Amino acid sequence: MQRLILTRKLQSDQGTFGRLASQGGPARPAGPGLSLHTGELPWRGNKQGISRIPVGIYRCVPYSSAKFPAVYHLLNVPGRETVLIHAGNFSGDKTKGFYSDVEGCILVGLSAGLLSGQLAVLHSREAMGKLRQSLGQSDFELEIVEAWQV
Repeated sequence: MQRLILTRKLQSDQGTFGRLASQGGPARPAGPGLSLHTGELPWRGNKQGISRIPVGIYRCVPYSSAKFPAVYHLLNVPGRETVLIHAGNFSGDKTKGFYSDVEGCILVGLSAGLLSGQLAVLHSREAMGKLRQSLGQSDFELEIVEAWQV
């Protein structure tokens, strides 16, 4: 099973930002240099709807709904129901006045930068397309690690 690694690198009330990269696996080698930017909520004790999820290894499966077509669902996240990898730009703490497109999910982008004066992932729909192209309808493992920049 292919493994992707999400390395969290920066955290603030504007969100948690990192990189998602392919590692491969015994049955399926890594795609050609998959590397995407990620956005998640700040850490708020793993509280549903306002916090990023804990570090760990999660099995991910293709998922589709009317609101979130052709995305990926992380299974067995402690204390959570539906955590997805999907398109969006903002992952800030709404209680601190920041925009957010997530309630605990993971956003992907081709780049990161400022949007409306807030840190964000950019070109997110294109990044989801790249992720779908690399993974297709395959299950995969997502390993989340933290490597904070100071």
